[in-house]
Amino acid sequence: MTDTDKFRRLTLAALISVFFSMILGSASHSINASFLWLDFPLCFGNWLPPIDISHIHKNLQAIPNILVKLWLGYFHHLFGIVTSIFIVIITLRSFQIFRDQITAKLYGILAVLMVIIESIIGFTALHHNNSAFYISLHFFCALFIFCLLIYMRFTANESTAASISVKLKRILIFSSVTFLSLTILQLLLGAQVRDIFDETMKATAELQRNELINHTRALHDIHRSFSWLLLLAVIWSFVKVQKLRAPIIYIRSIGVILLLIGIQMLIGAVLDYAELPVYAQVLHLANAVLLVGAEVQLLLLGAHAETDLKQIRQ
Repeated sequence: MTDTDKFRRLTLAALISVFFSMILGSASHSINASFLWLDFPLCFGNWLPPIDISHIHKNLQAIPNILVKLWLGYFHHLFGIVTSIFIVIITLRSFQIFRDQITAKLYGILAVLMVIIESIIGFTALHHNNSAFYISLHFFCALFIFCLLIYMRFTANESTAASISVKLKRILIFSSVTFLSLTILQLLLGAQVRDIFDETMKATAELQRNELINHTRALHDIHRSFSWLLLLAVIWSFVKVQKLRAPIIYIRSIGVILLLIGIQMLIGAVLDYAELPVYAQVLHLANAVLLVGAEVQLLLLGAHAETDLKQIRQ
């Protein structure tokens, strides 16, 4: 196994770690468990959460599922720490393996800086009563790190892709940028909807979840409409790429995106008609992260593909 292969495995491990950190963070926030970790990295003065409710302060014992919430928060922070360690190691390895590639080193440094910023935002969120703004900023910062790791892993690949036509290359780049733009817009709108939910719940705790949806109906409908727009864009791209007889890797990449969009819309329907169950919220975010990752991968495939010189002359 070459040093490059080891580097790619290391970035894959970091990708898995940051993915689970985001998912656990979403679950922790959905069940309102984040506020329990105000003395992080400790938990009520201990390095590990308690396993018996009798070890918790009496004022907190009445909180439903308190032990589950504490351990969920613990694993969220643990994956965050593991991710930080991975990224520091990746950056150090990039200086050793890619000595002549300044860009690779700069992206490694950027990843470390983003981890520091992410940590600062996380601590700020904890000490601002888990402000909706800081929670959303925390997520998008983690998503940026996720995409950055995908880029670092992709550019470390020594294999070369098959040559494609200039027209196909342009379609791939245009399509992937369009997909990414629509998905990020959806995530921003979804974050706004979630922020309003959080603030409304703090102000009026007795509202039911279906009543909360009515508070953001217009914004929610716009958010949902982007799903259909994204679906149509992906179907158009899938048909165009097949007509141009693109290599199978590009067809499969768009097929994966199409599948993830279908899953996202299905989970969205569950959120709409089942009064926003926590499990669906977490799955919705997890699938959205995978969708962004698949779109970034397609963009990299298109941008780094070699063009067929014969087809350029024609």
